[in-house]
Amino acid sequence: MGKKKRSYDDQIELCSHNATIKKITEDLQTDVKFGLKHEIVEQRLELYGTNVIPKVKGSIWDVYIAPLLNWLINIYLIVALIMVILGLIKAFVFKESSSDVWKQIGFWMLIIGANIIFTIFQQIRAQFKLDALHKLSAPSSTVIRDGIPESIAADLLVPGDLIELDQGDRIPADARIVYASNCLVNESALTGESVAVEKTNTPQECLEEDTPISQRINMLYTGTFLESGRAVALVVNTGIFTELGKLSVELQEIGSNEIPIRSKVNRLAKWLGLTVVTFLVVSVIYKAIIHSINGTLGDVVFLEDVVITVTTSMSIMPISIPLLTTLILLTGVLSMAKDRVIIRNLSAVETLGRSSILCTDKTGTITSNQMTIQRIWDTEQFYGVSGVGYSNKGAIYPLGEEYPDSIDEYRLPDSLKPFAEDSSLEYLLVGGLLNNNAHLIVEEVFEPHHQISWKTTGDPTDGAFLALFNKSGIVEKEIRKQYGYLSEFNFDSVLKRMSKTFQDKEGYTLFCKGASETILPLCTHIGKPEKYRAITKEDKEKIMENVSKFAAQGYRVISLSLRPMSKDTIIPNNREEAENELIYNGFVCMLDPPRYGVGEAVKDSYQAGITTIMITGDSPITAKAIAKEVGIVRGDELVVEGNQIKNLTEEEFFKARIFARVSPQHKQVIVEKYQSKNKIIAMCGDGVNDALALTNADVGICMGIAGTEVAKQASDVVIADDSFTSTVLGIREGRGLFDRIRVMIFFYITLNIAEAIIYFASSFIPGFHLVNDFQRVYIFSTAHLIPPLAFIFDSITTEIMDYPPRDDEEIFNKKYVLALVVLALSLAFSGGLVFLLGYFNLLSISSFNQTGIIPILFGEPGSVLSSPVTLEHAKARTMFVTVLVITESLVVLSLRRLNKSIFRSFKEDRKWIVFILVFSVPILHILLMYIKPLQILAGKIFPFLPEFLPLGILDWLVILVAVTIPLATLETYKFFIRRRKSYY
Repeated sequence: MGKKKRSYDDQIELCSHNATIKKITEDLQTDVKFGLKHEIVEQRLELYGTNVIPKVKGSIWDVYIAPLLNWLINIYLIVALIMVILGLIKAFVFKESSSDVWKQIGFWMLIIGANIIFTIFQQIRAQFKLDALHKLSAPSSTVIRDGIPESIAADLLVPGDLIELDQGDRIPADARIVYASNCLVNESALTGESVAVEKTNTPQECLEEDTPISQRINMLYTGTFLESGRAVALVVNTGIFTELGKLSVELQEIGSNEIPIRSKVNRLAKWLGLTVVTFLVVSVIYKAIIHSINGTLGDVVFLEDVVITVTTSMSIMPISIPLLTTLILLTGVLSMAKDRVIIRNLSAVETLGRSSILCTDKTGTITSNQMTIQRIWDTEQFYGVSGVGYSNKGAIYPLGEEYPDSIDEYRLPDSLKPFAEDSSLEYLLVGGLLNNNAHLIVEEVFEPHHQISWKTTGDPTDGAFLALFNKSGIVEKEIRKQYGYLSEFNFDSVLKRMSKTFQDKEGYTLFCKGASETILPLCTHIGKPEKYRAITKEDKEKIMENVSKFAAQGYRVISLSLRPMSKDTIIPNNREEAENELIYNGFVCMLDPPRYGVGEAVKDSYQAGITTIMITGDSPITAKAIAKEVGIVRGDELVVEGNQIKNLTEEEFFKARIFARVSPQHKQVIVEKYQSKNKIIAMCGDGVNDALALTNADVGICMGIAGTEVAKQASDVVIADDSFTSTVLGIREGRGLFDRIRVMIFFYITLNIAEAIIYFASSFIPGFHLVNDFQRVYIFSTAHLIPPLAFIFDSITTEIMDYPPRDDEEIFNKKYVLALVVLALSLAFSGGLVFLLGYFNLLSISSFNQTGIIPILFGEPGSVLSSPVTLEHAKARTMFVTVLVITESLVVLSLRRLNKSIFRSFKEDRKWIVFILVFSVPILHILLMYIKPLQILAGKIFPFLPEFLPLGILDWLVILVAVTIPLATLETYKFFIRRRKSYY
């Protein structure tokens, strides 16, 4: 009988950083010299499966069908089904044409189809989050089985395998180190930190159980790679049981989060749907009673009345909202792309604008993810260094013999060279260049935008020294001509130093660099070869005092020294003899610095009421230093380590602004904690360690250049230039788009409610038709279609970042609802009033009113069911349509800036495309009213004439008053809201 394969939920961590190697070998039945036996390997493969991250996908129902079942689509589907039934009855029972029904259904199906396609696209995209994880798996590994080394596919590794790793190898599985020599591992893909982790040379030691991943110096993890040295390790977890695999399992819950703006529109549609059902049921029951009394309940007339009732009911459901919402989001996407902000998830634009918590990784997001030397001491004076990262742009400038309290980082030009040839500083720069194993390369990045990127092929510390030299103005070729390479003592993780010996014109020079506490004891002198003196105890104490001060500020301090030797000197082969009697040359201070503009971006977000939280795998000291520099920490905010999160009180948690030494699971907990308080979370990151948090946050933001493929696929937004400042630009754009979406929805619901009030009231008059079919379509295709396009092309108000964040606020707050009610009622009142004035001949028919095309009245040859009964009826319709068309067009100018008066918005936020779209419809309507050929042309295009009578001066005075009533009412309400210093 075969053994049952162990599942993820059944897995118990076999062994880890807190177990002894003896216990590990016993549990895994393996050996630290001979590895596993082949017969055990087969059993392990059957039990644990292959060392791959499986592409587990959700069911068809969960992934593709369930997200479609929302109120907005369901209402349209149900109503469309009702219309299909009515159309079939009309066609096959009453033998009447039902083309009008099929056209209406076809229009609704287009909207439903667009929504379904968009939703399914979002779900398919989620699958790529898992696919990206497979790119981190190694293709092959060297494994020892039965004492014989062999190369096998990495997916065949099992727990208990003994693997050998050399410089440059990618780690194929989670493993416990058995032997390590100068082992530096780049774990940036997993932890997000750019500095390579130095692994222990005494792996027998056990660590505490709650040690963060970034400090587990006796472990190796899948997806990381060996930067230098070599190691032998025991595989302890493979496949989905690795740290990377655990991320994969948690990312498998795809398609479960509903898009925020869609969920809010969905809730709004729910209440509108209940209104539609109520209106529909009442109207159908009433018409059934009337037709029953008239004996026409079984005639086609009743069926046509029901069709009209269904269509009128759906007028309360603004069918243009989904498409216009998408168009507004698309304009935001195109606008943000110009600022190198690439939107992968359309709804993320709106969500980003409502964010109140901005969680950001430090390395590669706040900082450049490139070690940069910023301070120098050459034993004579201090220097500052401008420029960020490995780029050659920057300058070295003097600060004085004593380190100043404040420094102007940008006061000097890039071309300054503040030192002479053979100065102490030049020797320090040359030592950093020559005693170096890195190379800088310049890459052209074409996706998503073309730009130049500097990178290092070796250790980041060495890369920082090369970048420093490039800023000095010294010609590298001339230096390399003067010094011929002879020998090298590699960096040793125990000794914490490296050195190289070169031949020069005077003889030989050994350059040595490393940790200050290991370099200083080897130094007998201080200065430069041409001028040096004996180093004293006081010198060393002063140096270490300065080193400690800079270290407390988050700097990594590297000391440099040299040993000049005459031509007749016999160069020692022994390291202890060679690295001795050194001349101390000074130290440099490096860190992964903040990107340009980050401080200003943090300040802008703070002003906008957005709390910035730094989440990093780095040390608390380094994190706090960076956070203070960019303004994330302003007072007594807390700095918390990941393993302390579970012990924090709620007050302490929300007071923290820095979470250091965190794991991917810690990041998830932080995001969920803020979400439990109904906060909208934007998460910035670039590593595999960020993928889980990027997925669970309301909007995930990934750096485009430094970001791993996993992080990019898990994110909603990609910052093409890796600039944190672009995130704030995205928030500004998102806020503007959310405002535009809200006023657009406000516009449609207000108009449809106002019209529905009038239509609903008039539907209770038997045989009465408020307007004809053309006029109903005319209102929809002009006032409902063209002016609201202004919301798409409108600019963002200048005060958008002065408003507080909206968090999970509904589309309409109380102020919006009251404004909506005020505007809808006043518009319904104005429209109904002018109709009554015209219908009851209070504005009598003048001779001028009859100079146009006289409509065919009901009962005359060629008339239809909806023809006007009298000329007064025709004039009332004209005035009613005119009031609606003009008011609904002009109200856009008031709605576009709800927090400003219409006059102030004219002055501060002028955009000609807005005025063109708004005034085009009233102008078109007036031309159609007075130019007969246009009415005739409209009659040829549509099955009915417009039936608009030309209006006189008195008629227009009444219309202008009617148009002013709703506009003035809305502006008055806005004024009182502003007086209370409140915002929509």
